[in-house]
Amino acid sequence: VLVDGRATFAWKVSTGGKGHVTPTGSFKPTRMHQMWYSRKYDNAPMPHSVFFKGGYAVHATNFVRRLGQPASHG
Repeated sequence: VLVDGRATFAWKVSTGGKGHVTPTGSFKPTRMHQMWYSRKYDNAPMPHSVFFKGGYAVHATNFVRRLGQPASHG
């Protein structure tokens, strides 16, 4: 996470698994939700979602062992 052009936060993420693209680049958040349920992926819970670039979001997960490796829908 950059704040005023400075790296302020960093953490491992799980990007899209096989067949699911993760967009690359710099993005600004468009909306946030304390709890969101995916309309696209079987009502999957997406706690603390920060949406960007349309329907993509960064969100919390309980699957912390999978962090740092491809595991999501993009």
